[in-house]
Amino acid sequence: ATTSAGDPGWAGGTGPTSVDAPAATPAAAEAEDDGWPDDLMPPKPAAAAEPEPEFSAAAVEDAPSVVPDTDPFTLPEGPTRDWDAEFEAAEARRIAREQAKPQAKRRFALPKPSWATVSLALLVVIGAILGWRADVVRALPQTGGLFAAIGLPVNLRGLAFDAVKVQADVSDKVPVVIVEGVVVNVSKVRIDVPRLRFAMRGQNGAETHTWTALPQKPSLAPGESQPFRTRLASPPADSREVFVRFFNRRDL
Repeated sequence: ATTSAGDPGWAGGTGPTSVDAPAATPAAAEAEDDGWPDDLMPPKPAAAAEPEPEFSAAAVEDAPSVVPDTDPFTLPEGPTRDWDAEFEAAEARRIAREQAKPQAKRRFALPKPSWATVSLALLVVIGAILGWRADVVRALPQTGGLFAAIGLPVNLRGLAFDAVKVQADVSDKVPVVIVEGVVVNVSKVRIDVPRLRFAMRGQNGAETHTWTALPQKPSLAPGESQPFRTRLASPPADSREVFVRFFNRRDL
């Protein structure tokens, strides 16, 4: 019960002060005094558990998933690739590209000859040149001097002079020069013998007098020879030598 200042029991504020207490509800009073002795009172029923909150299905569906949709270690589904066929196709394309490129000309490398082979080849070439030196000089006249320098003169005409001698004589108080010698066929065929040409040369090598003579025979067989003899009366006083050769077209 609450005592207020207007109540008859409140006196001058010196008496004991009362504390307000909540009044018991009828249900609580009935529960406290249910007519059972304390030692025989049945156990009170346990308080009902609070129901768990229900979650909205829409909220669950809208939440992002933390689990990936696909397994990163699993190969993607699809048709199986034929690796052999793909390799063969790539190789075929490479070969086609190589064939499309311009091919360089193949060069056949000759084996390197040895010194013995080179020496033998040089000997064969030199022997062939010496054996056919007449044909070489006929094709290249400037090589005649080269063969003559090594002691192998080349006679394209096939006729040679041998045993040529020059004598000075006096006949009827007239000085006379006598030239004699032999013409030889050094070839392997019969050759016509042309006219002989003689020339007197002075100290400086210039010709001071020339004359010609006919051979005794018009032709000579292989290895055949014939002598010749000619005389010149009153030769030039400044003449020092006599030169003999065959007459040719330049002398015309």
